[in-house]
Amino acid sequence: MVQYQLRLTLKLHQRHNLAHKLPQHQRLVSMVVVGPPLKRERNVPATQSLMATVTSMAAQNNPMWQEQNQQLYRKFEFPDFKGAFEFMTLVAQKAETLQHHPTWTNTYNSVEIWLTTHDANHTVTSKDWQLAKEIDGVYERLFIQERFLSILNIDIADKSFEEIQLEMALNFSNRKSNLQPTYAQHSLIQLKAKFLDILEDLCSVHQFTPEKTKAIISEFLREIES
Repeated sequence: MVQYQLRLTLKLHQRHNLAHKLPQHQRLVSMVVVGPPLKRERNVPATQSLMATVTSMAAQNNPMWQEQNQQLYRKFEFPDFKGAFEFMTLVAQKAETLQHHPTWTNTYNSVEIWLTTHDANHTVTSKDWQLAKEIDGVYERLFIQERFLSILNIDIADKSFEEIQLEMALNFSNRKSNLQPTYAQHSLIQLKAKFLDILEDLCSVHQFTPEKTKAIISEFLREIES
């Protein structure tokens, strides 16, 4: 009897009971497969068959990336060409670090990416899924940066999480003081919801646990209500 333990990192996209739907946090799912060796085609090594199973499971659990024609594919869209070019620049840095490079095209504000492993007979391997994960991380960070800039007028590029928290609290206080007295209570509720929504999104990008996210939100509420 052969035992294989497959550890898959799943990025869940669901909210844990706050105002709106946002990406939840990363969790590790351990899956133990017990039984005889996996069935495979004749003359195909066991490691190759196991890798095919792992990549197939990864594809099912990351629907944003499509596995087609022995490649991973995903299309990304941005507000403008500048955003698309910034994304490609950051992805290029990740690709150089991993020494695994994408095939891609850029048309104005959209970027299409194909990933495959050339030295594995142009098939999808763990290298491709690792780079796909890094690319997703780049996209999420750019997305949250854009949200902070467009909604809160806060530039969070190159700032630590603590610096962003402090700037959010100051920004909230300024906005609160400028609320119209007639609709102050209703506007304050909306303002809080907006800030908490973005703060949780930021926690998700940093891959904080639900417990840490809850603690950060509670601390932020105490600070803005004091």
